[in-house]
Formats: sequence, C-alpha cells, structure tokens
Amino acid sequence: MTSGSDTSKNTRIPPATESSENTGGRAPLPVQEPNPTAISSDNNDPAPAKAPFHPSDIINASLLDEFPDAGVALTHDDDWMSVLNKGDPIPPANELYSRVKTAYNPVCDSGVAQLKPKESGEQSREGEN
Repeated sequence: MTSGSDTSKNTRIPPATESSENTGGRAPLPVQEPNPTAISSDNNDPAPAKAPFHPSDIINASLLDEFPDAGVALTHDDDWMSVLNKGDPIPPANELYSRVKTAYNPVCDSGVAQLKPKESGEQSREGEN
C-alpha cells in the first residue's frame, strides 16, 4: 500500500478509501489512531491528566444522582453557559452544579430529569439565606 518507511505507527488508511477510485485518483488521507499515552500524565507531574468532558455531562450525572428513578437527564448548553462569566474557565463539577442550582430548579417529570428556570424572586430569596 505504501512505499518507504512509515514513521507513524498509529496511522492507517481506512479500508473504504484504499482504492484510488474512491478518492478520485488522489492519495487517501491517513486516519489517526487514538494514542493511549496521549492523555497519560508526565512522570514529573504528580497530578493525573484530565480527560476531556462536556459540562452537560456533569449536570446530567448530578440530576440522575438527585433523581435515581429518572430514566434520562436533559441539559441544554444554555443552562450551564448562563451561570458562567465570559472568559472564565469551567469550574469544578460541584461548583458548576451549585451555580446551576442558583438559577434553575432540578425537576423530574415522567422519568425525565431536567432544569427549570427559577422565577426572578425565587433566585433573590435563595441568596438571602
């Protein structure tokens, strides 16, 4: 398939693109295989590497913990984005969910756990405690 030395052991050509008829006569593009060491921490770094995540995953997991009978949790990006300041990093999971709960009420209806916006008076009363 290729000639010369291949310096990338994690690169392969997907079977569907190996034929030049599928690529219009152009050489197929390589596909990068996952590198298992890419997310491991450096030996000089005592903290483990962090895996990528989506903030909705944190909120959905928290909702499912709060409502164990729920079959599914739904979170819209606007829910968590509304409690962040522009340019700020995403806070740790417990802080993110705490911020979300200042603006939204977690509810479960018909097996669906989700967030409902609090009324403006409800948000200010909560901050008074």
